[in-house]
Amino acid sequence: MIKKLTLAVMLSLPLIAFSAEFPSVENVVENSQKISVQKAQNQDQVKSAEELATDLLDEMDLMPGWNEKEGGENGEGMMIAVGVAKVNTKSLAPEKLVLIRPLKYTEASLYAKADIIKAIRVNLSAENRVMLPETGMSTEFDRRRDELNRLLAQKTKELQESMKEAGAMKEDTVGDVSKSDLYREGIAAVLNKLGWTVEIDKLKQAQAEKVRQKKAELLELQAQIDALKKEIEDNKAQLSKTSTSEVETLASMPLSGAMALAQFESLKNDEYQVAVVVGWSPEHAKYITDTFAGKPINTTLHGTQTFKEYLNAQKPAMASSIGGRKFIDKNGVIHILGIGASPIIGSSSAARDAAKISAEAQAQSQVAYALYGDVKAWTHFKQKAVEAKTGQGDKTDIVQSAAQDLSESVKNLQIQGLQKRFERVLTYPLTNRKILVNVVEYSYKNANLARNAESDSYHAAAQMESQNKAYQGEKAGKEAVVKAAQNSRTSYQAGYSSGMLGAQNGSPARQSAQASQSNNQSGVQGSPVNSSGSAPDVKPELREGSFMGGGVDKSALMF
Repeated sequence: MIKKLTLAVMLSLPLIAFSAEFPSVENVVENSQKISVQKAQNQDQVKSAEELATDLLDEMDLMPGWNEKEGGENGEGMMIAVGVAKVNTKSLAPEKLVLIRPLKYTEASLYAKADIIKAIRVNLSAENRVMLPETGMSTEFDRRRDELNRLLAQKTKELQESMKEAGAMKEDTVGDVSKSDLYREGIAAVLNKLGWTVEIDKLKQAQAEKVRQKKAELLELQAQIDALKKEIEDNKAQLSKTSTSEVETLASMPLSGAMALAQFESLKNDEYQVAVVVGWSPEHAKYITDTFAGKPINTTLHGTQTFKEYLNAQKPAMASSIGGRKFIDKNGVIHILGIGASPIIGSSSAARDAAKISAEAQAQSQVAYALYGDVKAWTHFKQKAVEAKTGQGDKTDIVQSAAQDLSESVKNLQIQGLQKRFERVLTYPLTNRKILVNVVEYSYKNANLARNAESDSYHAAAQMESQNKAYQGEKAGKEAVVKAAQNSRTSYQAGYSSGMLGAQNGSPARQSAQASQSNNQSGVQGSPVNSSGSAPDVKPELREGSFMGGGVDKSALMF
């Protein structure tokens, strides 16, 4: 059980693109931070993530949808959308909440991006219908009929299988049974027509019992069929009106430059919430394409900090950060950040490595989705109301269904300059669990630096390969000289003559070896040995301490 915390977390808020025309972002952050550290007297005083996101828009005089920039030309502005995802935490362990956290952020972000693409273009199909009278299929009837159809299919299949196991069914009689025939003619009549009869006495006892049981279960459903057929006839006179409404939408487009501007989290009344404020504009899309190409971005927007100052100021808040960020530095350079967070489950190095891989992958994907992503949103909603006259008066039954499919994907995106800027083990405030937080940063300067570094590296590799080929040729030349010497008859003849002379007069090499042996026997001191004649043993032990590996020079740190 998660301990109830009177805490609502407002995460690091980047500069909104046209903040000069709205209240100070710094004031909004300061007010929100006061909320986040405030100890509420009761749970009702804690604001949900959705409420905090709404408060932010109100403070900034923004609203969901298109917000036109004051004094802007040609309709300049920004599309704002808020996505909210929730999960009940009543039976959720603290470590599970930390695991589901990035999934809920992704869900909230998708909701916001779906709102953006639907505002740009949506393919909508809708139908409203009123029928008077209907055929007797009320919404409650529909549910009971569907359940009966499911049972008919199940029991028919079970009878088929039991008869096949007993060898009492021919292959040409195997197949689906028409439900309309079962309703119209009756179960027993359909079984006889299909030849699904068997002489039970000729089967083995176990097989006979199974076939008898499955057939009885199927025949028992005849009573339900008869009851539904009677209800249809009764309802024909009673039905007053049936109303249906159905809407289906599909929106799909590549989305470049949709950036998370703010993100909120809360835990209140056993419900965890994530709210994400996403902004998109044609200017955002141009920023992204120019950044991806490594082009400087001409903007009149300038923050008050360098990127390093910004990151240092945000480090204390990184424990409660996840997802994407946008930051504009004092020189007008736009920085796109991705933040990933993963719990460290266990104390082993493998647990730390797993958390690192997860957090880094999350962070990198957030930048990728800000750069480019194919976003699709499909929704389907249907509502049905049936009005009928009964003995107790008029009765209205209403049922509705909703379906949704949201997706976001990016494939084979070549990103250059994605730099890791922060990685540290911190404590997540909503569960007091240790998490590993990873922050990566992307900008046009990073992209240019990476592109130049890649070119220099390939140039150096080409030079190395060229020089290596020269060395290979040099070695081959030397080996050729050695091989030529090995095949020389002149050298062989000289050696032959020398060998004969040595055999006759004694070898100078033998004389030299004898002199060397004499010198060694004059006494040389060796290493101390123990009683077994080997070096003394040293007992292994673990020792606390730290060291810097050899070969490091301070010149390596100069730049």
